[in-house]
Amino acid sequence: MSAIGSYVVLRRSAFPACVAAAANIHKETTGKWLFKSATVVGQDAFEQAWKDAIVDEQDFEYSGYVLAYFLEAQRDLNKIPLTGDTPLENFFSTAFPFEERRTFPPFDEAALRSWCEKGYGEEADELLEPILAAHRFFEEGLNRIDQEHVVVFLIE
Repeated sequence: MSAIGSYVVLRRSAFPACVAAAANIHKETTGKWLFKSATVVGQDAFEQAWKDAIVDEQDFEYSGYVLAYFLEAQRDLNKIPLTGDTPLENFFSTAFPFEERRTFPPFDEAALRSWCEKGYGEEADELLEPILAAHRFFEEGLNRIDQEHVVVFLIE
């Protein structure tokens, strides 16, 4: 199973409306017992706010899960804390918003290889290059942040 990874450049001025709309997404249940049905409320408003905020979107060439593995490796090897949960995850599988430019330190490749082997065993060799590609992908996306734009990395 794979997931799509991307980053989205959003207008900074519209980003708070996206977060607020995502926070309002919820399920409502109607009926009783066998006749209960659940409806997701607020999704349309979020989709419109998101659409209005988008400036650009770039897809990641590997599985989207690698974006999360990259951040986990940064946390474990370079002591960089992960970003917290956001209301955007009411819509997307995982969302990592960045409002300020930052850089991630490069990995010591031997330490990264060891990290991959410890966590992913036989698949370690197949994970090393995608994580290094994720580093470049994060650099590219984070360099798009300025006074007018924020960037959100997504796993869907």
